[in-house]
Amino acid sequence: MSELFKEDRNKFSYAFKQQIMKAWQPVPTINSSLLLFSTLSVIFLSLGIALIVLSNQIVEVSVRYDSQCGRVFYGNNYLEMINSPNNKCTVEFQVPSKLKAPVYVYYELDNFYQNHRKYVKSKNINQLQGEDVSVSQLSDCAPIIYYSDLRKYRAIQQTSNTDGFKDTDIANPCGLIAASYFNDTYVLKTNNGSQTKEISNQDIAWPSDKKENLINQKLNNGQMLKMVYINILL
Repeated sequence: MSELFKEDRNKFSYAFKQQIMKAWQPVPTINSSLLLFSTLSVIFLSLGIALIVLSNQIVEVSVRYDSQCGRVFYGNNYLEMINSPNNKCTVEFQVPSKLKAPVYVYYELDNFYQNHRKYVKSKNINQLQGEDVSVSQLSDCAPIIYYSDLRKYRAIQQTSNTDGFKDTDIANPCGLIAASYFNDTYVLKTNNGSQTKEISNQDIAWPSDKKENLINQKLNNGQMLKMVYINILL
């Protein structure tokens, strides 16, 4: 064989390629197996006890208020409740133990399928990032493409130009996700109403969404899109 094709058998590359590297193949015994499983049992048992103790320290209070504040129906009752500025109610509940900061407030919706394929794809990424897009690029936003669709979906009885937009203007942002804006607000007070607990909405979004994916556009009339859109929805 030519010297060019010879390979030093003492080199690591030769042993690696030929799969003749030295290996350690331990043979478990009764004592080693007992020691291994006993050690793992102690470790995981300690972690389990710690997690149970921390979990028991969490205080969770769930309050359903639709039965006390009135259910929302479609039709005239639905329109009346949505458009009424005095649609407020007071719900009393008791906290079983003292809550330590921070205290998180969540809302829960029933029969709301946010993972449905049609709902998830009903948006336009370029528009959300602050770009001007044409109607031909908004096919995924259906059925919410124009402001007339937005008003109809939100059951808002408004005519054109009352909010500064025409029915033929492009909804910005468009799509079902943007249109299904949850606008219930909460105020927490003590039992005698003398002290109000402020609920902060800071740092509840991913930094990437705030800086890149969701851009608050400035419109031609100088208004910020966020404020205009909130006025339409509320």
